[in-house]
Amino acid sequence: MLNIYHIEKANYVNGKGCRYVIWLQGCRFYCKACWNKQTWHFKTNKMLGIQQLFNDIKKQPNLQGITLSGGEPLLQAEALIPLVQLIKKETALELHIFTGFEQAEYKTNHQQQLLDLADTIVFGRFEPSIENNN
Repeated sequence: MLNIYHIEKANYVNGKGCRYVIWLQGCRFYCKACWNKQTWHFKTNKMLGIQQLFNDIKKQPNLQGITLSGGEPLLQAEALIPLVQLIKKETALELHIFTGFEQAEYKTNHQQQLLDLADTIVFGRFEPSIENNN
């Protein structure tokens, strides 16, 4: 079971093309510029099973990929692996992961296994970009 904050079934801003975006519940990084502070707590929000999520993903038309965000996806890596393995085995969807971990920080075999299944990974704490408006 995965503790989910929110799902968008047709999102165009969290990766290339039309994406099924899963925001996981729970994060320990507390980035000052975080847009999803409501995802920080680890209390149960919405628990969904792997097969239930996969069946929903398969029903969505025109998907080009899946995006995992948060909260912090790597903190639910063990539970995410079966879902991602199903996606990779049964579909041609691309997997994008946003994680607050730096590459030297993740520690578990499950975290590494999840990252190995990803096509694109954005590492590091969320910091706002500073634009020069001259």
